[in-house]
Amino acid sequence: NKPTLPSNLVHALAVSPDKRVWIGTSQGLCYFDLLTEKIEKFPLISGKERRSVQVPSLFCDAEGRLWVGTSDSGLFLLSPSAQGYRTEHYDTSNSKLPGNNIPVVAQLRNGNILVGTNHGAAIRCSDATQFELWHPEHLQNSVVLSFCETKEGQIFVGNVYGLALFPSEDSMPQ
Repeated sequence: NKPTLPSNLVHALAVSPDKRVWIGTSQGLCYFDLLTEKIEKFPLISGKERRSVQVPSLFCDAEGRLWVGTSDSGLFLLSPSAQGYRTEHYDTSNSKLPGNNIPVVAQLRNGNILVGTNHGAAIRCSDATQFELWHPEHLQNSVVLSFCETKEGQIFVGNVYGLALFPSEDSMPQ
């Protein structure tokens, strides 16, 4: 009995500490349990609004939380709990995320989370619960596709206009 994915178009993969390989597809999120060797679907949107969500980005942070970027429904944060996962949802209506399409999520060495969107980037400091715009003067209308931090703390940002570099002292919001 071959396990099935919500879609064969797999956009993103991430491994969490609880021995799950998370799989972001064009038709939703699921995981492969390394212990049971079974694929389980993980609905992000439930209730009356339940629908499949395209998942182009996944990132498991240093705390074992899974960040799930969607193509039009913002960002979900799955935190392990005794009951499974606690889910938090961020989008343009309830946070300072500049866009609801999330192609990339990354964690800086200082623990801060960077989120690239279709309208710029946002940062969530490691001791905060909300996002702030990150370099809106340079990235406001840019589709941010990738981040990379050097050992020196410089941050490279790949976007639809090419490449931007931010020195380490500018990596925090003003």
